Amino acid sequence: MNKLLCFLIALFLSSPVFAQFDNWATIDYTYSKGPVSPEYQLKYQIILDKSGNGKLIYSKASVTNEFDFKAGKKSMKKLNKKLKTSEVFSVPQDEMKANDAMIGGPTRSMQIIMWQSPDLDQRPVTIDVASHLNEAYADNMFSVYEQIENMVPKSIWDKAEGR
Repeated sequence: MNKLLCFLIALFLSSPVFAQFDNWATIDYTYSKGPVSPEYQLKYQIILDKSGNGKLIYSKASVTNEFDFKAGKKSMKKLNKKLKTSEVFSVPQDEMKANDAMIGGPTRSMQIIMWQSPDLDQRPVTIDVASHLNEAYADNMFSVYEQIENMVPKSIWDKAEGR
């Protein structure tokens, strides 16, 4: 009985609801301009790991380029604070989704892969943030997205946008 109780508590505490806000391994953020003619299509993806190593994958009009960058400690600290404020680690994923999805326009989504010991023989916990968010969480999540975009150096954005 005691072992069963300990197992259930460990399982409960390891769920994403109780995951610590600073215990993530990788963030994969995607922006898409939405359904438009091919010459106007725009999509970018920002992949960031816990140590600040990042990659911008920028696609415009069927041309894709990749750019590596390193985020500073100060911006990483700011990101962790915004992630905590967004409640992405404490609110169930289904609760963050909007009940009615809008059609058209730009979309943003994010996947967070939580850190886990390499000794475990299982897939890490993944948190998927929907592209259409419940109004109660939208502003804080957009603040996270803005922070992630701001972590890419201006010189990288200029190269990506062809300036």
